[in-house]
Amino acid sequence: MRSTISLVLLVACAVTVAAQEGSKFGGKKFNFDFGAGAAPAGELDIAAKFYVTKDSAKGRLVVEATISPEWHTFSTTQPSGGPQASTIKVADSVDVRLTGPFTPDRDPHKEPSTAFTDDAGKPLTEETFEDKVVWTAPIELTAGVKPESLEIALTYNGQICHGTGGCIPKTIKATAKFVSYDEPPQTAGVFHQQGSNVTISGRLEPGVVTPGSKAKLIITAKAEPKWHVYELQNQVGKSTNQPTLIVVSRKGDLAVGEPQPSSKAVPPHGAESDLPYHEGEVSWTSEIEVPASAKSGEVELGGFLGFQTCSGTNCQPPQGATFQVNLKIAEKAESAPALLSFVSTSYKNVSEQAQLFNAGQNRSSVAANTAPLPLPLLILVALAGGFFLNFMPCVLPVLGLKLLSFAKQGGESKGRMIAINLAYTAGLMVIFMLLAVLSITLGLAWGQHLSYLWFRITILTVTFAMGLSLFSVWEIPVPGFAEGSHNLQQKEGLAGAFYKGLFTTILGISCSGPLLGVALNATIGLPPIYTLLVFFFVGLGMASPFLALPFVPGINKLLPKPGDWMETFKQVMGFVIMGAAVFFFSAIEDEWKIAVLTLLLGVSLACWWVGKVPLYEPVGKQLNAWITGGAAAGIIGVVAFNFFGPPPPEARIEWQNFSIANITQQEQANRTVLVDFTADWCANCKVNLKWAIERADVKQLIDENNVVAMKADWTSANPDLEEELKRLGRKQIPVLAIYPAGKPDEVLVLDGLVWKQQVISTIRRAGPSQTPLEKKSQPAKSLTAKN
Repeated sequence: MRSTISLVLLVACAVTVAAQEGSKFGGKKFNFDFGAGAAPAGELDIAAKFYVTKDSAKGRLVVEATISPEWHTFSTTQPSGGPQASTIKVADSVDVRLTGPFTPDRDPHKEPSTAFTDDAGKPLTEETFEDKVVWTAPIELTAGVKPESLEIALTYNGQICHGTGGCIPKTIKATAKFVSYDEPPQTAGVFHQQGSNVTISGRLEPGVVTPGSKAKLIITAKAEPKWHVYELQNQVGKSTNQPTLIVVSRKGDLAVGEPQPSSKAVPPHGAESDLPYHEGEVSWTSEIEVPASAKSGEVELGGFLGFQTCSGTNCQPPQGATFQVNLKIAEKAESAPALLSFVSTSYKNVSEQAQLFNAGQNRSSVAANTAPLPLPLLILVALAGGFFLNFMPCVLPVLGLKLLSFAKQGGESKGRMIAINLAYTAGLMVIFMLLAVLSITLGLAWGQHLSYLWFRITILTVTFAMGLSLFSVWEIPVPGFAEGSHNLQQKEGLAGAFYKGLFTTILGISCSGPLLGVALNATIGLPPIYTLLVFFFVGLGMASPFLALPFVPGINKLLPKPGDWMETFKQVMGFVIMGAAVFFFSAIEDEWKIAVLTLLLGVSLACWWVGKVPLYEPVGKQLNAWITGGAAAGIIGVVAFNFFGPPPPEARIEWQNFSIANITQQEQANRTVLVDFTADWCANCKVNLKWAIERADVKQLIDENNVVAMKADWTSANPDLEEELKRLGRKQIPVLAIYPAGKPDEVLVLDGLVWKQQVISTIRRAGPSQTPLEKKSQPAKSLTAKN
């Protein structure tokens, strides 16, 4: 009883702090995986570049994601409540801004989730990309900026998942450099490159349709006399000449049929071609069906076109283009066509898109026709998957403690060894059966518990405290779990074996292993009893090495004997456990890390305080130490998360980076500017930000007055900041400076520690911006992909 109460208090310390801040955590989805099936180092590569239209300040920012085989990532429109959506955030800059959202080069693959449900209890739709996806957003450069010298910094945040289960969060920084100038847009509906012997045109008939009706997408190629284009195929083959390719990669919920040619292709003959071809003019028509449930509005149709023109003696290089058109859905149809807009691209890009489109079609077909595994094979796969979990990195730290328990079992009777390993198995199976129930009732996927920040903090706290116990800072009062040096060689207890089974399993489900995903995925669409069976046999497979141990002939002679080496080994395992804690800490979002570190400081204090009372002291004295230490850790944790955690959404200010150029630009636009001169090493700056600046009523006033908020960071050398401080007559921080609109020389300055009311009254004195802020000019909003 004392052991159970003590462990409950340890876990409760972390859970209480996490629960207290639960509303701030927001249940953000996060998943990660190690072990077999884990992707190589380049499982997701991000590359960025940008183009500028010739004789214009407008251009396009291109972000290309390359995904390893068997892995996938999620769209920027992935519904909330499930996997983590991809986001692309561009660093704020006075040189460039986004003028629209990021859009992908093709629609994501959509299918019902097997792990997540929406508010109505129905399966959530998962929107995935495999192999490669390219997001493009329109940009506009500030007047006078040369694209050749411009670099655009951006950050990709998202999640990649393996087909057999297990996901990894990804945060990748990239820099986009200028590639080339785009040709100015051509006449709507027409595409003709200089020197080309074919003119492409495209239209949508009609341009306005009603729900449940049909339309036609028509693309026409008109070759000059004696020239021809090749027939339409679904991908590039082994022929010398290149076929025509049409890929409709963005169609929303519209059903788009296969393109049909207006005339039959001429069979290849002589030296002219090794592919059938069309002479003169040919059109390809795709029938479009609009769902009866379609709502009024516009649906974007987009895709890729590739072609090559040849004559009897010559061939031009293959050409490519992207096309886009909006189909309007309304209560009344209109017969006028909508014209396609074309932008030049490479034929290679079009052929890659054709391959991706066909691969996606094949994958959907294979998935739809996959048969369930026979029950005996399913059980064998589950047993093997559980067995391999023992060798995953998440489990290895705790298995070191199990090795100590093996040493303690040296000289034990066979019956005693069986009892100890059955106790270990019981703890392990408790967790697996709990996971099975959660999977059946809530649709909780393998490892999904790690999607929640409060759980990651809890498991980090427990792992860290366990590491301290291995260094003898304190002792976990469970016989045989992780004793101090004075009783390390005592026999292992059943309670210690049981708790090791619990803890090993909790760590183990942070990983996926070989065959595990196959077993779990095989239960999709099957009755709940199959889920129970799979989890049961996965757990049994994980426990199988320990259940088999007592029956190994001569096991007592094989097991190492207890001795002084165990103390050294225990401390070595302390470093291994601390390494696991570092891993769990790395999974904490940056904005929470200082708060979590402070919580761990409180846990260290609690463990040290508990460790001052040896286990041979009266229970009352030990319980008093636990309550005192736990209360201290809890208070420190609550204070840490309130002081060092991020502000609530209603108080979060959208900061721009400070620069003299940015200040000048905003002053010229007659805008009021608030600049917080701060640094990571400045404690008073943090106090001001937490209690006086990032407050809900201050944020509301900033928004109402269209104030531009800038953060001047002095963590490292910053010449612009130092020059501005000197101009303001200051040499130290914190400084809060407010530049009134139209009065650049009447800067209002607040020094040192400030109160919220001072900030509010000073902003009111400065007055609102005289020029309203456009939403697209606010980097923190417009530079984040939310399409």
